Amino acid sequence: MAQDAFADYHYRVSVEPDLQKMSVNVCFGETIPEKLVAESMDASVALIGVWRESGEAIKTSGSIPTAGLPPGSCLDYEVDISRGIQRHDMTGPKVYKSVGATAVSNGLWFWRPELFADNQRVIVKFVLPQDFSVASPWTLTGDINVLEVPETPYDWPSWIVLGQFFNKTINIGDTRFTFRLQMDLQRLTRKRCFNGLRTRLPTLSRI
Repeated sequence: MAQDAFADYHYRVSVEPDLQKMSVNVCFGETIPEKLVAESMDASVALIGVWRESGEAIKTSGSIPTAGLPPGSCLDYEVDISRGIQRHDMTGPKVYKSVGATAVSNGLWFWRPELFADNQRVIVKFVLPQDFSVASPWTLTGDINVLEVPETPYDWPSWIVLGQFFNKTINIGDTRFTFRLQMDLQRLTRKRCFNGLRTRLPTLSRI
């Protein structure tokens, strides 16, 4: 995709319908960080493995070493999201599951530099099973499953939710709101959800 070609960091995230693990391919542009880190102290526990493009395993110890990689290189890693691991991180489990959906803290799976340099572009592309989508606080692009990560520190708390959703986008002035309602709850909660929004955003009264 066109936006991928101009990304300084490009993540490709794949999951299976059972939502048991995340398989991530991260490719770097011209700038290679010294290491990749994740916010949660349990990220290393959930990390199944990390591999170079050649298939060689990379040893990790609280971070993923990347210094010395050539520009344009890529890494693969896998993260266990089958359960809410809580071994070192006392702020609570970083995975929550419901019927047909899984919420995952970005601090558990998103291995990244401590800081992105000014004007660096970070694209995350989710390759999901049919009828699945992702709910995320990151910036939407022209593709519903391709997101741009804003300039944030690595320990900025945020979550994604993977699953089957009813998707609705609403434009209010220059702001676009995108809502995701879990499919199995759609009939029960859709009207209730928008009624609640109307009480807080009078502009939505005509929806």
